[in-house]
Formats: sequence, C-alpha cells, structure tokens
Amino acid sequence: QTNPQEERDDNYLQALIEQSQAWLKNWSDTVEGCVAKADQKREQQRIKQLATIKEFANRNVGKNNAEVIQRARQQIFEESCYGKKLVSALLESRVQEEREAQINLKKEIKQKQMELELKKAKTVTFCTFDLDKDEDTVKEKRKSIEIENSKTNKEMFEKQKEQEAKSNEKRKQGELKDAQLMKRLLELEDEAATKMKLLEKQALEQCAAEYKKTKDELAKWEAEYLAKIEACRRDQEQLNCQIKKVNQQIYKEHQDTEIMKINYNTTKQLQLEQKKQFDDFIEKYNKKGEHRAAKRERRNKEKTKQDRKNNKTIAEFNKSMAEAANQWKGINKCYCDRQCYIAKCEKPRITKKAAKETVDPSVKAAKPLPCFQPQRRLIAELRRREKEPSPWSGSETLDLQFFKNAERTLSDCKNKIPARRVIDEYRKSNGLNRSLNYN
Repeated sequence: QTNPQEERDDNYLQALIEQSQAWLKNWSDTVEGCVAKADQKREQQRIKQLATIKEFANRNVGKNNAEVIQRARQQIFEESCYGKKLVSALLESRVQEEREAQINLKKEIKQKQMELELKKAKTVTFCTFDLDKDEDTVKEKRKSIEIENSKTNKEMFEKQKEQEAKSNEKRKQGELKDAQLMKRLLELEDEAATKMKLLEKQALEQCAAEYKKTKDELAKWEAEYLAKIEACRRDQEQLNCQIKKVNQQIYKEHQDTEIMKINYNTTKQLQLEQKKQFDDFIEKYNKKGEHRAAKRERRNKEKTKQDRKNNKTIAEFNKSMAEAANQWKGINKCYCDRQCYIAKCEKPRITKKAAKETVDPSVKAAKPLPCFQPQRRLIAELRRREKEPSPWSGSETLDLQFFKNAERTLSDCKNKIPARRVIDEYRKSNGLNRSLNYN
C-alpha cells in the first residue's frame, strides 16, 4: 500500500512535467518549439495556396456567371407575359409603320396619276387620230406604272421576308452560341472543381505524412525524457529516505534528555492554567449575556403595551372622523337633491373639502383630466413608421428588368402608344408610383 504523501508528490511531479512540456512547445530553442513553429508555418502556407487557387478559379467563373445570369434573366423576362406584351407592342408598331409606308406609296402613285390626267386635260388636240394615239400612250403608261408598282410591292415583300429569315437565323445562332458558352462554362467549372479536389487531397496527404513523422519523433523524445525523469526521481527518493532517517535519529537522541522532560512538564502545566482561565472567562460572559437578554425582553414588552395604547387612540380618532365625514355627506345630499351644479368628477373634491373644512392647495394646481389632453401618440407612431425604410422585396429587380426592356422598346418604336399602354398596365397592376421615368 502506497503512502498518501508519496501519491501527492507523484501527482505534483506529473503536473510539473506536463506544464514543462506545454512550455517547451512555446520555446524557439527546443525541438518541440521548432516542430510547433514548422507546423504553424506549413499550415499558413497551405491556407495561402488554397486561397490563391480559389481566387484564380473564381475570377473568371464570377464574370461568366454574371453574364450567364443576366442572359438567363433576359430570357426569362422575354418568356413572361409582360415580355411577350412588349414584343407584341413592338411588332404592332412595326406593322403600323409598314402600313403607313404603303399608304404613303399609294398616295404618291395616285398623285402621279392625277398629275398625268391634268396634263392630258390641258393639252388641246384637234385631230381624232392624235387623240386616239394619245389615249393609247396613256394606257401604255398606266400599264407600265401598274407593272412598276407590282414589282415594287413584290420587292418589298421579298425584302421583308428576307429580313424575317435573317432575324430568325440570327436568333438561332445566338441561342446556339449561348448553349455552347453555357456548356463550356460547365466544363470549366468541372475542371476547376477536380483540380481543387486533387490539390486538397495532395495537401492533406503531405500534411498527414509530415504529421506522422513529427509525431514519431516527438514520441521517441518523450520516452527518453520520461526515462531520464524517472531515474532522477528514484535518486531523489533514495536521498530523501536517507535524510529522513538521519533526522529521525537526531530527533530521538535530542528527546531522550532530562531537559526535554522538564520542558514537557512545564508546558503541560501552563496549558492547564490557560484552559482554566478561558473557562472562567466564558462563564462570566454567558452570565452577562443572559442578564442583557432579560433586560431586552422587558423593554420589548413595555414597547408593545405602549403601541397597543397608541393604536387604540388612533382607531378611536379615525372612527370619529369617519362619522363626521358621513354626516357631511348627508348634508351635501340635502343641499344638492333638487338642483345640482357640481359635476361628477368634482364630487370627491367637494366632499374632501367639507370633511377637512380647509381648501387643499394641491387641488387648485391640479392638472386637467386625461380626457381633455391631446392624444399625440398615434400621430408620433405614424411619423416614425413613415421614416422607417421600406422592407426588402425581390420585385425591385423585376421592375428594373422590365423598365430596361421597356426603355429599349420605346426607343425602337416609332408609334409609342402600344408600348406605353403595356407600361401603364404593369405600373397599375404592381402599384408603382406615377413619377417613375420610363421614357
């Protein structure tokens, strides 16, 4: 069975060893400190490398993502109901422009025909042969004009058809290009992700190998260090045992003398005398305390008797005052039975005045009742809510997207009434302010 003192010494020694090990890790001139510093430096370098890799991978991805998101938003808006309405408004404006151009062309042709007829009416011919000849020439001219008009109409129709085919081809090419860009972006993202995973795996493997190596070295050094400490502890224990043995022998030799026996007897007698003096002091103090407690109890009894007498006199006085107040109430009722000019809110004050027979100065300076005060709390709350910022709403980006496309449509349209009708409908359905500038 081990001695408790030895167990405490062992625990204390173990705590000192652990504390020294913790201190060694912070020293720059020890193996543990160098290992900890190297691990910390290696970890910082790994974090910096990972940060640079992520920054390089996200540099182009963020730019391409922004472009792709913008194109996706535009495509979603074009497929929405208001996007289709804006496109239909633009198409309606283009159709009206084409109709106006055709009407103007017909007017020009009609104007030319009228001018030819006027010229024909102004020319005076006396020969019927010349008249027949002029009539044939006019018919030929009319026929040639009609042929030219049909050719121009055909050319305009073919040109319009060609423009529509070009626009469709351009739109298809744009969609194909967007799909290719999206595919390329996904491939780049996959490549960057695989590279990141590979680099992280390599870094983790390298860190694990280095950590294992340093751990083995540290375990070996700790074993050697603990062996040295154990040898030192054994030497110290042997030395302590020898010192203890010598001290016990010296103490025993010193105690067996005649002088030590005389000193022991005198100290024992002195302790007995001190104990007797202490007991006498305690007994005397207890008697004084009992006398003081009895005196305090008598004083408390006298005080309670006096308090009862005082309470009795106060109760009798309050009773007489209450009876007098009741009598005054009856008198007020007799005076105010038939006709009363006193408001209900003033009755307590009048009765109090009659009971006391004096005018309270605080009543004159009393504040008005709450019902006559202005209520401004609701107005203050309203002003505070008006000053607060409006809550975030995802519809702001949709409104911005709509008005950008509306501005583009209005700039492309010559007849702006259909586009303005769509904008007014959107503004009305979404509850937007009339002061928004979408021109």
